[in-house]
Amino acid sequence: MDIARQHIETIRHDLLGGPSSDPNSRLFSVLTGALEIISKKVHHKDCHFLNELIQNFDDTGYEEVDEPTVKFTLTDTHFLAWSNENGFKREDVDSLCAIGRSSKASDLESTGENGIGFKSIFKVADQVTIKSHPYSFTFDTASELGQLGMLVPTWVDQPTGPKDGTLLTIRLKNQDGIRTALSDQLKNFDFYSLLFSRVLRKIKIVQVRGSFTTTEASFREHGESITELVIERSHGPRTIERFIIRNHSAESKTRVDTRKWPTNIRLAFPVVGENDKGPHQKRQQSCLTYAFQGIQDFGFSFMIHSDFILDASRSHVEPDQAWNIELESHISTSIVEALTWLARDAQSPIPLQWPFYLNCLEQVRDRYFQRITSKVKKMLCSLKLVRMDLETSAGVTRPFGRPREAIIVDNRFRQDGRPLLDHPDDLGTFVSSKYAPQALDSLKILGVYQMDYHYFSQRFAGMVNRDPTYIRTKSSRWHSVVATVLLRHPSYPQLKQVLKSSAIVPLNNGAWRVPTPENTFLPNKAAPPIPSGFSICTVASEASEDTSRRRLFEVLGLRKCDFSDVHKIILKKHQGSQFWSHAQLLEQAVYLFLTGYKPRNLPFTFINSRDIPISSELVFLSESRATSLRPLFEADLNISWLHEDYYSPPSIDAGLRVEWWSWLRQWKNILDDVPVISTNGQLSTAFKGLYDRCGSGKALDFLRQNSNLPLTNSTWCNNVGKLEVSTTDGPRKLCETALPILHEEAGGMVPLISLEPSDADWSFLKHFGVCVSVDRRFLFYQLSYLKANKHVTDPLASTRQIYYRLGKLIANDLEISKMRHGPYPLQFWNRD
Repeated sequence: MDIARQHIETIRHDLLGGPSSDPNSRLFSVLTGALEIISKKVHHKDCHFLNELIQNFDDTGYEEVDEPTVKFTLTDTHFLAWSNENGFKREDVDSLCAIGRSSKASDLESTGENGIGFKSIFKVADQVTIKSHPYSFTFDTASELGQLGMLVPTWVDQPTGPKDGTLLTIRLKNQDGIRTALSDQLKNFDFYSLLFSRVLRKIKIVQVRGSFTTTEASFREHGESITELVIERSHGPRTIERFIIRNHSAESKTRVDTRKWPTNIRLAFPVVGENDKGPHQKRQQSCLTYAFQGIQDFGFSFMIHSDFILDASRSHVEPDQAWNIELESHISTSIVEALTWLARDAQSPIPLQWPFYLNCLEQVRDRYFQRITSKVKKMLCSLKLVRMDLETSAGVTRPFGRPREAIIVDNRFRQDGRPLLDHPDDLGTFVSSKYAPQALDSLKILGVYQMDYHYFSQRFAGMVNRDPTYIRTKSSRWHSVVATVLLRHPSYPQLKQVLKSSAIVPLNNGAWRVPTPENTFLPNKAAPPIPSGFSICTVASEASEDTSRRRLFEVLGLRKCDFSDVHKIILKKHQGSQFWSHAQLLEQAVYLFLTGYKPRNLPFTFINSRDIPISSELVFLSESRATSLRPLFEADLNISWLHEDYYSPPSIDAGLRVEWWSWLRQWKNILDDVPVISTNGQLSTAFKGLYDRCGSGKALDFLRQNSNLPLTNSTWCNNVGKLEVSTTDGPRKLCETALPILHEEAGGMVPLISLEPSDADWSFLKHFGVCVSVDRRFLFYQLSYLKANKHVTDPLASTRQIYYRLGKLIANDLEISKMRHGPYPLQFWNRD
């Protein structure tokens, strides 16, 4: 008997050596342990044994083969599992015949534990024959051993199958449901587990039920960073899926009985071709998470493999187990390191597609893995991972920014692919345009901000305020596009507030200024030429003729420059100390007149007769009066006369001159006559000067020709009445005289004033106390004269005549009063 067979017989004898009913027998003890552990540990799915077989085959040696391979074959009655491994060793056989003991339990690089995975085969089979040189034996639960048959081996003399490797011939239970389930499992076999195998490189599946089909999966290296999973089908297309594999060795001081550090964490990121939109174009579903076998789809967009401690169903990670808690940080770190490498490393094959893997951070449904994704998000947000537009737009090599400092600038805010706000300071915060739109959406998960019209206007204003000269070098097309974008702002009042301090308006003089409606205007071709001496700030023609820019300026409050705007500018300048020439001042006045300005209570600068600009009082006489009056005041240097050029400006038609003269006199500082009154009713300096120089006759004649005498001012009238004038009785106060027309009635008793011309209307002198008719005052003057002059011939007759006239005047006054108010009864008062 050879050594292998003797080994099998020894195991069989040891297991069956004592009575099964004896509680102290080894068989009873083993059986009890087997039933207890199997009931807790074996996966609830009938076909789970396939994964266990893969795991066992991956744990063996393949030193003598180039491509470690597993082949599964399903027939109507049997399932065959073959591997080109080196073959069974003694300890491998021992572990198959025991419970709770595995030949790989102490191997950090193996995938099996507890020694129970193999027993899951008996959920679908009643006999398993193993041929692995030099061993050939079977486990048979259909024999008299019953369930002990899964533990007790029986030597087989003539096994069938290949001469190399290991072959398991599994006789299926006579249940159609088992065959159907197994067939379905093979059709949908998870070939992705190959990505996490230690040594296996190929899995082949053959089904000979009804028709012969084969499926073969293998993986190979493709370049330095890509691993390809190739699947060949006899009745279907050949598929090649690409993955980026990243390994992370985790080390910790935490001690766990069933695990040892270090442990390996492997991540597999699906990759698609260059013409696809992202890593999930071919695989819309999320990926399984693995613990050497597929556990469950927790919602990740990439595959995670680690040595998790699972629950009994092998479908969930124990969230509060110390080993798994320690793995949390390591897995989080491994994901962050992998994504950082994909985003930044020069060897990364997908530097612009990595954001697609971020979607899962908000989709994971498991409590344990949600803790991981939360940590991953937090770490990623602090790293410079996002490629910026400085690379694409400014030629800077691979600059990166933190997600929460990065701004997505979509095509709404770009021109020919380049951000409209392309100042280097801004490009350093704008996400690269090389990212696909779907990738940009994924970046938002990390807090990358999507530019909108509000934010664009703010960034534009900030760019202009930081570097006002930057936009002045931009093309007209650029300015037009920017204006179009700004006009899409949802709130024009907010837009005005944002741009109110930004110098974005080009002027016709080459300067730029902020959009202030008070002193910046759109051109108005219908307006007359602006007077010389003024510079009205109008928008440059190129900008105002652009539809978008003009509309933007209108939204910001700018409008066409009309007459009233020019009026304000001219008048404002006249409030200061601006200097203009004679011609400019005349031109400005004519402009205001022709454009309909109505003078208000404001000073305006005119030219006087001595060609001096003056904004104080000037006298403007009609041409006829100027001829007669100007000579009277030529010697008075205190009087300013409006320059004669204002009488007939060449630009004013003859038919408008009267209206023009009237308009001039409406100004506060234009007087239509020489002033005769000063403050507090005193006589004006000009009038007193005339009186002193030319005498009372010329002075009174001047008053006669003045149509604007302040006759309602009693103080002034009294002061005029006190002036001494020439009379028939010598110099007398004006208020004590009478008009020459009363010489017959005066009878030499009232002084008559000397006036020229005598035939003029001098009745206005009554306001100064001059008697202009025979009234009571005139008669009283005569009585006073008689009293003072005793030499009058027949004074009694003269007195009687005066009293007669006085009585007649009183009677006449009473009659007039009676006619107006009716008769009055006589009133009597006692002297007491």
